[in-house]
Amino acid sequence: MEASVLELGNLIQGFKLCCQTEGKSPKTIEWYTTFLNRFLAFLEFENYPTDVAQINEEVIRAFILYLQVEAKTPRSKKPLSSATVQGYVRTLRVFFSWVVREEYLPSFVLNSSTSHLASRRPSVTASAIAAVLPNSCE
Repeated sequence: MEASVLELGNLIQGFKLCCQTEGKSPKTIEWYTTFLNRFLAFLEFENYPTDVAQINEEVIRAFILYLQVEAKTPRSKKPLSSATVQGYVRTLRVFFSWVVREEYLPSFVLNSSTSHLASRRPSVTASAIAAVLPNSCE
């Protein structure tokens, strides 16, 4: 498989197309693509790999910390709410589940205990990070 196939930007486009063909609402698709593109922009800005096979715990942890501490809402420039941060985590879980279902990666660790990510605390546990990581990236 070519490395470019696993590039996050390419997979976001494939995920969007899949959501459209599955009949997901336009708002849901916009939510997913907006959040995933913000994740991609973060990776590129911080010089993290954008190949999904190379996205590891450190990368996910750094992104969540960025959301909790530095990220601002586009219009009001206020810190993101805990519900918004949790929305990013849910989006990553849905996206990486799709990546595995489409067999771009072999497996995915899914941990149901991500509720503590909704807090504004900047600390994130390893188990919460594992909720969004593919097994092959641990």
